[in-house]
Amino acid sequence: MAVLWSAISTTRHKLAAAADLTALSAAQSLQPAPTTPAATASHPTASAPTDSDSSASALADSPSVAAGPTASGAAASGPAAARIATPDPAALPPSPIRSATPCETAARIAALHQATLTACEVTADSVTVQLSTQLNLADITHPTLTATARAGPV
Repeated sequence: MAVLWSAISTTRHKLAAAADLTALSAAQSLQPAPTTPAATASHPTASAPTDSDSSASALADSPSVAAGPTASGAAASGPAAARIATPDPAALPPSPIRSATPCETAARIAALHQATLTACEVTADSVTVQLSTQLNLADITHPTLTATARAGPV
């Protein structure tokens, strides 16, 4: 009997955690894709070098000098570090999570947790999901366990 109770209790906790993660993932897909300003706007040091930077600029442009950690392990600073290219968010492929509706995202995440999405309610700023799973306890019984979770602002 203790083994049965342990199996039910463990499955309930796993299902509750899966419901929480599913709701959070679905709510995240409610938010628009983040946009970042161009690299020059977010990094004022990436502007054109001044006359005082000309010698450092020449070093940074040479192929033998790489931006990033130095041989001592310290991060590079100055014009060389400012020239590290950052990808343009508009050029990146769309995120699979953000391209799906919240309920599609919830169904995908629930399936990853071996659960079934049985209900999904979307409001303007929150998502409520209900997950279920059937527990197979040998030939004794096959109870269906459910868990509900909500994610969004309080």
